[in-house]
Amino acid sequence: MYKTLFTIVLFILIGNKIVHSQEEKENLGLINWISLEKAQELNKTSPKPILLDFYTDWCGWCKHMNITTYSNPNLAAYLNERFYSVRFNGETSDTVSWQGKQYVNNGTGKRPPHDFAIEFMEGKMSYPSTVFISSDYKIKYRVPGYLDSKKMEPFLIYFVEHIFGSTTYEDFSKSWNRAFLDSTNTDTIHWHNITDAINLNKTKKKKILIYVSTDWCNSCKVMKKADFTDTIISKYINENYYLVDFNPESSDTITLNNKAYIKTKKDRFHPFITAVQGDRIMLPSLIFIDENENILSSVPFYRTAYALEPVLHFFGKDKYKTTNWELFFKNFEYSIAK
Repeated sequence: MYKTLFTIVLFILIGNKIVHSQEEKENLGLINWISLEKAQELNKTSPKPILLDFYTDWCGWCKHMNITTYSNPNLAAYLNERFYSVRFNGETSDTVSWQGKQYVNNGTGKRPPHDFAIEFMEGKMSYPSTVFISSDYKIKYRVPGYLDSKKMEPFLIYFVEHIFGSTTYEDFSKSWNRAFLDSTNTDTIHWHNITDAINLNKTKKKKILIYVSTDWCNSCKVMKKADFTDTIISKYINENYYLVDFNPESSDTITLNNKAYIKTKKDRFHPFITAVQGDRIMLPSLIFIDENENILSSVPFYRTAYALEPVLHFFGKDKYKTTNWELFFKNFEYSIAK
């Protein structure tokens, strides 16, 4: 009798432990979590941004983020492909290494924080906290609190598409919200294909502005939907440019100054784009062409409406002929509020 009862109790305890372990595994979501050391090792040969998920065992919102945000199939697939994702227990007793520096937990008390967590969470020990780090380790951005998929998405794009090189996250997030969440945002700009723009220029002289973008470039979509649609920007472009949305993977033939650029099967990107930008295609980017079909310049990277304004005036008013960019930028009087 006692042996049978003991066997039943033992079976229940073991069963509960197995179920609990399975639940814990499921609650980690769909992310391919790796160690801090592994992320650094992999980044040496295949650079990617790093996501640090700071959590504790007692944090309910950390668990909730695992079963919601990190269980979103689309977001998880994007993270697994484009990031190295690391979960770090902010109260662990393990010794860890980051960029040649050792971090330990020398704290005292019931729940002492780890030195690594203190440094990367900037002493603000709230959980969950997410820290995004660029692949070259130079840019670090801390986001405290629970992030659902919609809040997480712009952070991922910001780091994957290297928008931090030209724009602050605060400015990018404003444009992101305008592009995808503002129902009052309308597009009044006149878009053309490259052939029409060249033909229109033959009858009414204007400069041609080529916007280089693709369907898979998310920051390209933001710039097109939010920054080009700014009323001051769209008005100035409509008056001074023929604006072209050009996909570098397009097969359209471009003829400028009697020179034809024809894409062949061996070309991944259009030869016109590679002739201007070389083998490293910048997305998004702007190519300025004057009224006589001469290529003036290629301006790479994402730019907000505020950052776009002086660039448009620099070429639109022919200031590039008489002054350098730094001096013009320094003295430019903006019409757009930052």
